[in-house]
Amino acid sequence: MVDMDAQTPTSRPTSSSASTKHPGKQSASKAAPPPPPPPPPGPPVVPRIDLEPMYDALKRAMGKEAWAIYKEALSGYLTGRLNQEELSRAISPFVKGNSIRMHNMLLVAMYGNSMRDLPPTDVAAWVSASDKPSAIAKMPAGDVNEKRLKKEVMAISARERRRIKEVPSALGDVEDMLGSMLQEYHLAKQVKIPEALPPMSAGLTKTNWDSEIKQRYTMPLSSESGEFPDIEIIRQRMNPICYEEGVHGGCTADAANFMNVAAETFVKEILSTIISRVRSNGPNYVQTDKYRKLAPKRKWTAPTERSLLGMHDVRLSLALGHNLLAQLPLSMKKIMAGGWYERDYEVDVEEQYVGQVDVEGWEGAAVDDRKQLRGLLDDCLSVGV
Repeated sequence: MVDMDAQTPTSRPTSSSASTKHPGKQSASKAAPPPPPPPPPGPPVVPRIDLEPMYDALKRAMGKEAWAIYKEALSGYLTGRLNQEELSRAISPFVKGNSIRMHNMLLVAMYGNSMRDLPPTDVAAWVSASDKPSAIAKMPAGDVNEKRLKKEVMAISARERRRIKEVPSALGDVEDMLGSMLQEYHLAKQVKIPEALPPMSAGLTKTNWDSEIKQRYTMPLSSESGEFPDIEIIRQRMNPICYEEGVHGGCTADAANFMNVAAETFVKEILSTIISRVRSNGPNYVQTDKYRKLAPKRKWTAPTERSLLGMHDVRLSLALGHNLLAQLPLSMKKIMAGGWYERDYEVDVEEQYVGQVDVEGWEGAAVDDRKQLRGLLDDCLSVGV
């Protein structure tokens, strides 16, 4: 009994100590943060097709020389420089038998990879390592291609061979040179918007292009002022046009001077054409009967009594033939429809219509007869009689 009582107190502390340890573990487990949630699943990654075995098998089946031609032709086809017919013509001599199946497998695999994720590198290591030329391949003497080339060269006449030798070497790619020239010409013709000047000071460097362009429409026309424009007026009219077309620097005084000379020459050419067509009563011009009677007696009209050049003369000149005014169709139509009075050299043609009462006694002068006569004249003119 004593032994059992002595053992009981010793066993209790152990149980109590054990019981005191368990709550500490439970509190530690409760204080730990919860694990983070798993990341959401991303889109499925489709693996790329391994092209190395197909690449190596087709390369071994063709050989080095045929492989170089095949690789160049296939590169041109994939980049769009060759079409399907040209590709077939280039690779048909050595793509035969089992090589056709390998070629189709390689093309289908490359097409499948083009719709999948991009590779980690641009060029695979096995491609760059196996196809990179270490040195320039020299064609051995007595090769079949060399013999064929020599045979083709010797088939050309000596004169043609000499002419080919004298042809200078090309200065680069002609197609690229032509393309760059056309591109530069196209860009030079494009209208560029004036660039904004750097903001150095507020209100001084900022240009109001709209107000500058509107000055073109506020200036009076020469037809309104009745004065021929001088260099300064022409320059003031040219500057807004330059601003509107994108030339924000305006025009120089030399350009305005050139336009002044051009305008003066244009007007002089029109006047000389008009005067040469309408002047009369001169030694080499159209002479009236009155002038012929007074010319031997030297009794000409005084200069102050001679008629002035008028708009009726301008209309007569345009009726006889076109001049530089044909470039201004609106002005030409205004002159032709102006209704200027007629001079003595223009004869009035008054059509006299005979009434029905006056022609009753004339046989063949009825209304139907006149219509038939006019129809007969139209038929004669239509056949060129």
